[in-house]
Amino acid sequence: MIKLYCIKINDCNKSEFSDIMSSRYRETNSNAISNFAWYCLEDILFKEYHIKVTKEMISYNEFGKPYLKNNEVYFNISHCDLYVLIGISDYEIGVDIEYEVDINKANKLIQKFSLDVI
Repeated sequence: MIKLYCIKINDCNKSEFSDIMSSRYRETNSNAISNFAWYCLEDILFKEYHIKVTKEMISYNEFGKPYLKNNEVYFNISHCDLYVLIGISDYEIGVDIEYEVDINKANKLIQKFSLDVI
């Protein structure tokens, strides 16, 4: 079983998002989005799997990937700007979200910042 959840922060209730950010996470925007992703994971795990996540339940493998101790529910989180992607499964899972890059714009940018070596 694999379940994927994609959340666009702009689609969230602005006042709810603002309340979460101001009361629970007083950090920079990047950290706030990361913490918001964790908040979403906690919410999903509680509502759908009846798992109340505590700090003591979270551990990290040798590569720094977080997991829930003594649990058969696996997860992975990715975020990119205003999107959060959460994957939940009954086995190890990895998810990644990236913006699609216009190759022409990327090449122009590379040329602009590349130096010709003579």
